[in-house]
Amino acid sequence: MKEVKKRIIYLFYLLSQKDDFIRAKDLAKRTEVTERTIKNDVKELSVYAKKSGAELVSKRGAGYRLLVKDKRRFDYVKGQLHMHYSEMGNNQSEIKDRCNEIIRRIIVESNYMTIDELAEDLFITKSAIRKELKLVNGYLKQFRLRWKKKNEEGPLIIGSEFNRRMLMLCVFENHYHEAVRMYEDDDFIYWFNYDEKDRYEIRHIFLKNLRESECHIRDEHTQRFARYLCLIANRVKAGNFVEFSDEQKDYIYRLKQSQVSKQIMEELIEYPGFNQLPEDEVLGFGLLLAEYADISPNCDIETSYKTQLIEAESFLSEYKKIIKREYGIDLSDLPNSKNILIRGLIPLLIQKDFKLIEQETRITSINDARVSDCLLATQMAFDALFLFKNKYGVIMTLDNVLTFSTSIHSLLLSIGYEFKPVRALIFSWAGLQHGTIISKMISKRYREAFEKIDVFELYEMRGLKYEDYDFSIMVLAIHSNSQHFAYKYDWPYMTMDTIPTQKQMNELYNRFILNGVQLNKAFNKLNLDRINIYRDVDVDTKDMFIKLISYKLGKDSKAVKNIQKSLQYRSPVCVSNHVCVLFVKHSLVEKSILDIYQLKNKINFDEKPVSYIVVMSFNFNGSLESARFISDAIYMFFNDIKSLERIIESENKDDLICVVKKSLKVLPISLD
Repeated sequence: MKEVKKRIIYLFYLLSQKDDFIRAKDLAKRTEVTERTIKNDVKELSVYAKKSGAELVSKRGAGYRLLVKDKRRFDYVKGQLHMHYSEMGNNQSEIKDRCNEIIRRIIVESNYMTIDELAEDLFITKSAIRKELKLVNGYLKQFRLRWKKKNEEGPLIIGSEFNRRMLMLCVFENHYHEAVRMYEDDDFIYWFNYDEKDRYEIRHIFLKNLRESECHIRDEHTQRFARYLCLIANRVKAGNFVEFSDEQKDYIYRLKQSQVSKQIMEELIEYPGFNQLPEDEVLGFGLLLAEYADISPNCDIETSYKTQLIEAESFLSEYKKIIKREYGIDLSDLPNSKNILIRGLIPLLIQKDFKLIEQETRITSINDARVSDCLLATQMAFDALFLFKNKYGVIMTLDNVLTFSTSIHSLLLSIGYEFKPVRALIFSWAGLQHGTIISKMISKRYREAFEKIDVFELYEMRGLKYEDYDFSIMVLAIHSNSQHFAYKYDWPYMTMDTIPTQKQMNELYNRFILNGVQLNKAFNKLNLDRINIYRDVDVDTKDMFIKLISYKLGKDSKAVKNIQKSLQYRSPVCVSNHVCVLFVKHSLVEKSILDIYQLKNKINFDEKPVSYIVVMSFNFNGSLESARFISDAIYMFFNDIKSLERIIESENKDDLICVVKKSLKVLPISLD
């Protein structure tokens, strides 16, 4: 690496830490060079500062300082350099970012390096390197890679080329495609460089073939595959090839993704690095497609994944027993549950068979959106993680847990609440014929939602029995004098134009049709005596709170230990929008629990600020509707803080029904 370039960056870092001038002799002392050298560096430093959103200002007798011109750019660069040069702190993302910095450097190194050499090369202290080696070694182990021994042949990091690429891809995606380029000769970034126009065409060819095939991947992974294609080309050009055993080749050949990969590579043959690709490279890309497959409901599993199907069915049988024991519901009672869950399991089994399932592809923190949509499903997905561990001796990554949770969430969403059709009466100022037309419009729009919609003149409503109807609709002309039609009946009502608006139709759904959803039955099955509210709770840390809750809820010493261990493990996927929801397994406590803690001061759960903590534990007692009910309630806690505050204020458990009902207030959904 270029020493002068490292010094320029370090000078920029030093200046970025102060708003005032720093004298040349002080900069010289910090960088262990002469004042003359500092002055000679000014021109290059000025260029670097400009690229980083600042202007280098010099003043005779005072020294140098940075004047910020582009605050957003400057703050970003400053933050990156702080992570790069500062001593290791308590910030987990900062630790992981520096860990990535180390991995980026060592993963492409050919020669043996000591800690002293690595520290000097990265301009990080030896103590910082040593502190983070445990984390670095953990990532290497996940990808089945290790350090080269001093007298051993080969690159600094030993392992298969495929696993090396997976780690390179992971580090690049999580950090370095956005990170500041610390040095001009960045060996790591080189492997992902490709002509911009060609890279666009390569991605286009890849996606075109994928669209034309019967294979699917989630949209969030398309960039990952496009980057891997560039990585293939550059690694192959340098003589670094993926290799599989004959048994592994046979396995991949049986996957339909191998044929899609072959078609893609045949179209890419004219691009540098893709001509005369070895067979194993083509199979490797097919394996990647299978590893991240989003299997369609229309896919013939028995034909496409015959090898994995038997194992998936066996795993699913055990998994359903665990869910029934821990949550009190039988997933087999849901139509199509087997097909949905097997489609989520098969990619995981493929990863397991190739020892890829422990490779954490997202080193950065979990995105809020992936948590807030389906936390109950995520809790159930953790049971799949533990089954994988017990059955196969491997640990699924959090990313895989969240991905599998989407299959479970699909099942939870398919659970329909019991619905009692509503009864309405209509009055129209334009007469019975018009009222009948409006009645038919509503019936067509909401189909089975109504037991009856009867049309009357306004005066005729006086002779009707109150208990025969749930509400009434008054259809009035837009510019009519509504006072002329005085409403003096006990039924709740709404007004509607002669040509109903979208807003009015939605009001009909939200105010009245949803009253037919029988949420009380699902709620009562929870056997919840009360909601406990705790205000101004004073705790300092996540660990302190989890310890407190574990001792409070655990029915015995073993349960206390298990609660604490479980909550610590799951805490990274329990927070969204300043709300933390902790789900405690019912087998570890004595009764149904819903406790809400309003914190006096915010605390951090894995770097995410938390103001409210909801602790819950339920056995759903065979009621799938109750499971859906709690899933919807958690969704509202995360996405509508006012719903949570309403319960805190009222301390009324029945308000939980109102919260869940509010979650259904969207454009009409199936009420079957």
